[in-house]
Amino acid sequence: MKRISTRIAVSLILTLLLAHAAFTWVPTPGLIPFGSFSGGPFDIVNNQNLNVHFEIPVLSKAGRGLAFNYPIRYDTTVWRVNNSTWTPAAAWGWPNGAFEPTLGYVWFSTVASTCTSGGQNYNYTTYQLWNYTQPSDRGFNTPFSFTISDASVRTPCTGQPPYSATETATDGSGVTISATAQPSATIYFRDGSTLNPSLNWGGNPGTLTDSNGNQITATVPASSVLTDTLGTTAITAAGQGTPSSPITLQYTNAAGTTSTVTLKYAAHTVQTSFGCSGITEYPPTPVNLVSEIDLPDTTKYTFSYEPTPGAPSNVTGRLASVTLPTGGTISYSYTGGSNGIVCADGTAAGLTRQTPDGTWTYTRSGSDPAWTTTMTDPQANQTVLNFQGPYETERQAYKGSSGTGTLLDTVYTCYNGAARPCNTTAITLPLTQITKTNSWASGQTSQTVTTLN
Repeated sequence: MKRISTRIAVSLILTLLLAHAAFTWVPTPGLIPFGSFSGGPFDIVNNQNLNVHFEIPVLSKAGRGLAFNYPIRYDTTVWRVNNSTWTPAAAWGWPNGAFEPTLGYVWFSTVASTCTSGGQNYNYTTYQLWNYTQPSDRGFNTPFSFTISDASVRTPCTGQPPYSATETATDGSGVTISATAQPSATIYFRDGSTLNPSLNWGGNPGTLTDSNGNQITATVPASSVLTDTLGTTAITAAGQGTPSSPITLQYTNAAGTTSTVTLKYAAHTVQTSFGCSGITEYPPTPVNLVSEIDLPDTTKYTFSYEPTPGAPSNVTGRLASVTLPTGGTISYSYTGGSNGIVCADGTAAGLTRQTPDGTWTYTRSGSDPAWTTTMTDPQANQTVLNFQGPYETERQAYKGSSGTGTLLDTVYTCYNGAARPCNTTAITLPLTQITKTNSWASGQTSQTVTTLN
């Protein structure tokens, strides 16, 4: 057996890894660093949770220090369990407001709280579960673990959560938030840039400032305006907050004229019927979902949504198909589990992805944090992938099926110095080392060790 050992030292700023901890991995949209993906070139499948992610570019341009990038992104994982009830993602998987694609936003939950002093009850607000949702080109959440309240300014009580706090993210990224119960927040990044973010889904302006003072700003007059580091208007968004009428995104093109991208909506009744024990279904609710995105060259994307089991005139809110400007259609159906969903977290239990080039199927088994995905390509070849949390630990590629076919290749991916096989080794953040060992049917083996700081 021939063994090739290569060590690669990589100096990376791990800009925003992923989850809360090894034992509470939270399904996250977007493309996480060091994740396992397939599909493309338009849509990308997260092999672990079967979320489908795609981005439609609107405007990218160079800047002074900070480049300006504005895509429209979408993620198919739109359901989660909150208080034993199916709860939809904000904006049904589409961007929240005009700022998110470029700046992201900070979100948190509020809880009405009471305290007693001198025999009298006082009301105040607690702010908890703070997260920073990254811009669309990253598209995932950075969690913080702190709770603050406005008890000190609204009550004479003592011993309540503090009015302000500064915390570093729990994902190993080094990103820091300084927040108050006003509420307000400032995000500090490792490269020296800071963000004064929009709070809870685009309700107020935001400013991103790099270490040299260059800024990308977002303001909220009658229309939402994003200004690049050269001080010029990059995007003007109209119709925000009224998803029953079109939203327009306008920018000045290379010819000096105005180009417009338009998001159009169609009325639907959203209703779940997943049949998960102990989880309350989402009742029939009138909702406007993105039906079409018109591009400046008069081409367009169109979208359809999954019919509700047992109520086919309604939809679940999950994407069923996207028709591309070229005319090709990619279709999605959700299989396995409880009507295609994992009751524990709202991710897809199975996925069938139909493209003009053939059909890809994905089936999942396991439970948090250990999952297995079997991926079948249009030629009926299978790849079996094992995961710990969101991270791939083993991949077996077959010619034909995993049961009767020929094993061609086995790849172990181990983290933070764990020895292979590492399928049952818990992974904690931050990631400091990734060891990938590739063993072919020929008997040859290679290994790559990547060190991260």
